[in-house]
Amino acid sequence: MAALLCGSTPSGTRTQCTGKDNHDRLMALYHTGTDVKRHLLQYHLSQKNLDLADYLYGRYQFLQPDDIKRALRTKNIQLSDLGIYSIDTLLSDQCFDLFWDSCLDKDKTSLENILNRYKEHLYSLYKTSGSDHNGSARNARKREYLSKKQWECLYKGPEDITENDVQLSLTFPNKGLIIQSFDDDMNFVLLSNVCPLYQSLQLVTTNQIKLSRIAVEHETNNETFDEIWKLMATHLKPISSYCNCDTHFDHKLDWIKKGTFKCIQVQENRKLILESTFDNKTFSEDAEFMTRVQRELNLIETEYTKDLVSKHCDKEIHVVLVHGQYVAGSYPLSIEKATRQDLESCQSVCSRQVFHYNN
Repeated sequence: MAALLCGSTPSGTRTQCTGKDNHDRLMALYHTGTDVKRHLLQYHLSQKNLDLADYLYGRYQFLQPDDIKRALRTKNIQLSDLGIYSIDTLLSDQCFDLFWDSCLDKDKTSLENILNRYKEHLYSLYKTSGSDHNGSARNARKREYLSKKQWECLYKGPEDITENDVQLSLTFPNKGLIIQSFDDDMNFVLLSNVCPLYQSLQLVTTNQIKLSRIAVEHETNNETFDEIWKLMATHLKPISSYCNCDTHFDHKLDWIKKGTFKCIQVQENRKLILESTFDNKTFSEDAEFMTRVQRELNLIETEYTKDLVSKHCDKEIHVVLVHGQYVAGSYPLSIEKATRQDLESCQSVCSRQVFHYNN
């Protein structure tokens, strides 16, 4: 669910930014990455004339429990209803045809030509994959791993090819090979090595994992900011360009880099990122980090409550009288009720804003 990013109008260039400014902008950048991913998935569905509800049916195992509940009870479910981790999983594990189309259509080429072009690179993966030639589950989803079975599925040639041997030139892609014959592991390793769009998606996700760890902090130095910003901007560009939204997101990146952010929106950005770490298996075994995440979430909730209570103390609060008499405790309960309603309203707006534009 996209976070609300509000602040002052950008002016001037990015100069003398504090560690907090850097941190606020990186939190906004994280959500921009997810917005781009949502638009890529929406583009894929529209190109295939697929309805989201129909697309999700049969893929519930790739969704988080809360998203499964939404999909089951919401007739017109939208991508904005799905959490960050579900979007990532659907794109990386259930949209292989999207990325193959990007490879084949961009260069007007064939699968055979792609395999010929990357033959030496894929062979180097096969040679360095170690002794586990049967392709164990532990290794099957590594980008650098190609089992003997996978290699022989792709290529036909001399059985024993020594390193730097000219016999590699006698190795050719198997005839009649089609993408539909690849299993998920084969799709993953091939696209990770031959598809620039899929590689950009992976790198954006990797950087978002870094940003999730940064989210427990409160400041970011200039060196870290510049490194992550450059990588994210570089790899968001081809993704947004592919789904025809690059102009929109170029403007948004420029706005984030020059703008300032209101405290409550910054906190909501962090909150959504921190909450998503509980769905990500990358963090599941890092007990120390997850303890820090929960501590920060508790602090954010406390700050929300303090700020809203303070705001309502300066306002006129309506207190219900019972038989014309004040009941002890009614006033603080009325403040608490008004505070809770404001908090729920703010979180609803922050978590459901989606950027719309025409492709």
